Amino acid sequence: DEDKLLIFFQGGGACWNAESTKTQSPRACVSEVVEQALKGVFARSDDRNPFRRHTVLHVNYCSGDLHAGNTVRWYSDDKGQPVEQHGYINAL
Repeated sequence: DEDKLLIFFQGGGACWNAESTKTQSPRACVSEVVEQALKGVFARSDDRNPFRRHTVLHVNYCSGDLHAGNTVRWYSDDKGQPVEQHGYINAL
């Protein structure tokens, strides 16, 4: 329905230093977006889902900053990419 909107902030863990960035399982700080499973609020064909007819705005999460960061860290992830945490800007 055009008049129903669900804003979904994808969950995940947090990373705050080089150790937490590289050792958590599953990884919270990653260089790629992880696909969201089509279950729960995303199960559009499930009659038990009260949001099945809503328009869904999905805010992806891969920065490990709890949707609140605005920085580039001095360390890199396990692929050698700089850890950039810009969840704050994405959440505005």
